[in-house]
Amino acid sequence: MEELLVMRQPNSRRKATYVASQEAIHLLQHLGAYLITGGPFGDPMGLFYLKLPSENLVSACGLFPRLGYSEIVEQVVIVSDDLIRNKNELSRWKGKYYRLEKLYQADTKAIRDMSPDRREFLLPTEDGGVRHIVGYRGDGGLLSRRGLPVIDSRMLVNLVYNPKLERFLDPFAGAGGLVVEAVAHNFETYSTDIDPKVRFGLQFLGAKHTVADARQLPFPSCYFHSIASEPPYEEVATDTICESLLELDRVLHPDGRVALLIAESQYIKISECAKNIGWQIELDHPINRKGLPVNVLSWRKTTNQV
Repeated sequence: MEELLVMRQPNSRRKATYVASQEAIHLLQHLGAYLITGGPFGDPMGLFYLKLPSENLVSACGLFPRLGYSEIVEQVVIVSDDLIRNKNELSRWKGKYYRLEKLYQADTKAIRDMSPDRREFLLPTEDGGVRHIVGYRGDGGLLSRRGLPVIDSRMLVNLVYNPKLERFLDPFAGAGGLVVEAVAHNFETYSTDIDPKVRFGLQFLGAKHTVADARQLPFPSCYFHSIASEPPYEEVATDTICESLLELDRVLHPDGRVALLIAESQYIKISECAKNIGWQIELDHPINRKGLPVNVLSWRKTTNQV
């Protein structure tokens, strides 16, 4: 038997339903989940349907809190004729009546409390110590904008999720939003950043951190199973990001995955660089985050590259 689920997006990501569907499939595909088109409640913006084997529903429910772009998950339940009291409260599809049973709803307050402006972080002091601060989002420098929203961090980590492959890297870790989510997934979580000021904060969040340039990573070849990051959006950083892709390819395990959230202005160069390396594209989609146009890209490293 299979269960039919309705996955609903938060209002801020209602136009990113396709991205949400790909995130959910990457998170749940090892449980046999797959997408379907159409269902008893139509196809309005902000929802999609997936099916999965009934015996895996409990395991899937344990992963729903890790979703970023789906905030409500409902199970579609057939209502037998003898139990129908008010047809107006039901949906009719393919000759049968259906109702919804809520399986999961995101705790928006908890997510808000985990946001960058409320998250605790550590920074070095001039006397060689460390200080605790709340809400670190960079020092205002051109390449120091930090603070990826929780749901975007979750989405990126889910795009590279594989329960059998455990080693994760964020090579442009910044304030550590992806580190938090990778640790929550029980990844063996590594981070690098060229800015030495963030080293204590990233270690505090749970990463095995190294101060390093993403173009020269201090790791063995084929070491990481999953890589995800939000590199600097400034156009002056685009060439550096492209150069780093070659290094990411070196440290990426065969059949490993990479996911990046990049500025729209960087899209052509970065996507072309990844194509030249030979990565297989899995997701390529624009997202408008409160007026900030970005693109999410994810790839798989194919075994014929190595």
